[in-house]
Amino acid sequence: MAKWISFENMKYTMGKVKALLNGKVDKVEGKGLSANDYTTAEKTKLAGIAEGANKYVHPLHTAKASGFYKVTIDAEGHVSTVNAVTKADITALGIPAQDTNTTYEPASASANGLMSAADKSKLDAFGAASTYAKVSALAEYAKKTDITNVYRYKGTVADVSGLPSANAAGDVYDIQAESTYGPAGTNVAWNGKAWDALGGKFAITEATTAEIDGIFSAL
Repeated sequence: MAKWISFENMKYTMGKVKALLNGKVDKVEGKGLSANDYTTAEKTKLAGIAEGANKYVHPLHTAKASGFYKVTIDAEGHVSTVNAVTKADITALGIPAQDTNTTYEPASASANGLMSAADKSKLDAFGAASTYAKVSALAEYAKKTDITNVYRYKGTVADVSGLPSANAAGDVYDIQAESTYGPAGTNVAWNGKAWDALGGKFAITEATTAEIDGIFSAL
């Protein structure tokens, strides 16, 4: 339903609008409204803080290159002085100036130690170890009688008739023909009294299917 406003009511309306405009805050570019109201007490507190009261400046000290230093720290936790550690500083802690446990005398026949310069010169005077064949003593050595009775290959014979009658123990012959000692290629050795067979040749052939069938039929 439409209504109209009289001139008197128009003046009343404009008064309401003016009152609202008087209470407004002009907009400042870059700022916005906040729900936190800045109080007089807070302003008084802020005004009581001196200029620069909370500005901290870390003290400056002379830069030091990487090394082993002893430092002094003041009551505020700042490094106030830096000095290089000396040998006197280390020995003052109870550490000996020289570790006698790692100091060695030249070695002797009865005590461990370091190689002396004289011994090193003697060692350098020797050639390669492989050029020396002299042995001062042998705890065990082979006698001639220990190595006489060994096998000695003497050759081949066509059959047993070719085996010599005069032999030395250990003589070995290869019999190329089949004989009582074994198949062709059997080696025999003279034991001092007779020939002993050392072994002969043998061949392995592939089993045929017929042979395999024969094995199964015999089961």
